[in-house]
Amino acid sequence: MEEYLRILLEQIRCRQAHDAIRDEIEEHIRQQIADNISSGMSRGQAEEAAVLDMGSPVETGIALDRIHRPQIAWKMILFITVITIAASVMHILLGTQEYVCGATVGLVLMILMYRLDDTRIAEFAKPVAVLLLIAVFAGCHMGETMYGVTQSIQVGGIEISFFPLMLFYVPLYAAIIYSYYGSGYQGLVKAIIWMILPIIAALRMPSLTLAAILLVAQAVVLTIAVGKGWYHIAKEKTLVGLWGTVLGLPLLGFVQKYVMGGAANYQVMRIRMILTGQKEWDYTAKTAVDGIRASTWIGDSGQNLSANLPGGESQFVLTYLISNYGFVAGILICAALAFLIIRFFMIAVHQHNQLGMAMGVGCAMVIMLNAVINIAQNLGMIPSIRSFLPFFSAGNTSLVVSYMLAGIVLSIYRYKNIYASHVQLKAFKMHLEIDKSAS
Repeated sequence: MEEYLRILLEQIRCRQAHDAIRDEIEEHIRQQIADNISSGMSRGQAEEAAVLDMGSPVETGIALDRIHRPQIAWKMILFITVITIAASVMHILLGTQEYVCGATVGLVLMILMYRLDDTRIAEFAKPVAVLLLIAVFAGCHMGETMYGVTQSIQVGGIEISFFPLMLFYVPLYAAIIYSYYGSGYQGLVKAIIWMILPIIAALRMPSLTLAAILLVAQAVVLTIAVGKGWYHIAKEKTLVGLWGTVLGLPLLGFVQKYVMGGAANYQVMRIRMILTGQKEWDYTAKTAVDGIRASTWIGDSGQNLSANLPGGESQFVLTYLISNYGFVAGILICAALAFLIIRFFMIAVHQHNQLGMAMGVGCAMVIMLNAVINIAQNLGMIPSIRSFLPFFSAGNTSLVVSYMLAGIVLSIYRYKNIYASHVQLKAFKMHLEIDKSAS
C-alpha cells in the first residue's frame, strides 16, 4: 500500500494537497481491506486485492492532479483591477492623486496575498494579532489624536491609521479560534477572550464604530465556529448566549449613557434630534445629503462641495463622486461593491475547508460593514462618523487593508480544492539561538 501511495502522490504537483489525498486514499484502501478480510481473505491477500481494485497509481494520480490544483481567480483579479483603474482616474480628475499610490500598493499586496497559502497566514495569526493589539494600545498614549480620538501613528515617515488597521484583526481571529479546535468550553473561553481584546483597544481610542464592527464581525466568525462543532459544546445555548450578549451590550451602553445620565448634554441633544427626525443633528451629514440631492444623473453638478464638506477624497468620497460625475457613477460604484461583497461571501461559504470559510466570511463581513456604514453616512441616514468606502476612499491604510482582505479571500478561492475539511496548523514558535562560544 505504501508503494502505491508513493507512486500516486508523485503524480500530484501541489504538495499542499498530499496529506489530504493520502488520508482519503489510505482510508478507502483500509476499508476495502477490512471488507476483503471479512469475506475470508488473509491479511496479505486482502491488502493486495484492495490495492489492485484502486487501479493504476499513475492514472489515478494524474486524475487527482487535475482536481487538486490551485485555482486561478483571474476574473476577480481583473474586476478589482478595473475598479482600481476607474477609481484612480476619478480621483486624479478630482485632484486627489494620493489615492493612486495607496491603491497601487494595495493591489500589489492583494496579488501577493492571493499567491500566499491562506493556511500559512493562519499559522502566524497569533503573533500578528498580538502586534496589532500592542500597536493600538501603545498608540493610545503616543499616537496622534483628533477631537479626543486616537487616529494614527507615524512609523518611518509613514502615517498608519488605527481604525482600518484593526479591521485586519478579524480574519486573524478566525485562524486563532480555529487553533482551539476540539478543546471544548476551554477553547470557547479563549475564543471569547481573543474577541474582547480588540474591542477594548477600540474603546480605548475611543472609537465606538470600530468596536461595533469588530464585535459583529467576530461574533459572526465565532457563530460559524460553534455551528460547525469546532468545540464540541451545546450549540444552541452557546449561540443564544453569544448573540444575547452581542445585542444586549450596546443596549445597556445606550441606557447607561443616555438614560442614566452618563453622556454629555450635547450627546443627549444629538440623540434626541436623531430620534425625532430633526436634520440639524449633524451639519456635515446634512451637507452631504444636500450635495447628493443637487446632483444630476450624468456629469458635474457644478457644486463647490470642497468648501463646506471636508473628507471628499475619503469619508465622503461617494458624495463627491456623485456630485462630480452624476447619479449613474454612484449607482455603478455601489453595484460594483455589492457584486464584490456577494462574490466574497459566495467564495467563503462554498469553501470545503472550514478554516478558509471562517477567514473568508470574516473578511467579507469587514468589507460589507464598512461599505454599509459609509454609504448610510453619505446618504444622511446616520451621523458623520469615522468610516471609509472600501476600494474607493483615499487613505493608504484603509486602501491597503481593503486589498489585503480581498487577497485573503482570493487565496481561499485559489486553494479551495487543496485542503480537506480540517487542517492541522503548525504552531508559531520563536527560536532563540545562543552562541555558546561567546559566553
